[in-house]
Amino acid sequence: VSAYAENYIAAVGETVKTGIAVRVIISENVKKCLENNNGIFEMINAMNKNKNAKLMLSNNLDKFTLLLTDKEIALFLFKRNGDVEWYEFLHCKDEGCVHFGDEIFKFYEREAIEI
Repeated sequence: VSAYAENYIAAVGETVKTGIAVRVIISENVKKCLENNNGIFEMINAMNKNKNAKLMLSNNLDKFTLLLTDKEIALFLFKRNGDVEWYEFLHCKDEGCVHFGDEIFKFYEREAIEI
């Protein structure tokens, strides 16, 4: 995740509570934003205390946001000015696309640091 939204973090937190394993990789920029927002920071800490949640940091996630489940993928690309239009994204439920998204995630996960 290269940018964040409260509703996304809340949804991830609720998913973790159901017992589903969740892995999140964030950029350094997002980490700084989270640390400056006490409410969001508390939500992240609560999520991270669950054994089925893993929060990781990567210095290479500043051009896109990838949301991936076992059934679908959504890819949000940053504009040249660094903004993200959250309603403009690529979405696919095709098994091949989901597999490709999983490979992208694993690529970034290899160098990510757990926090």
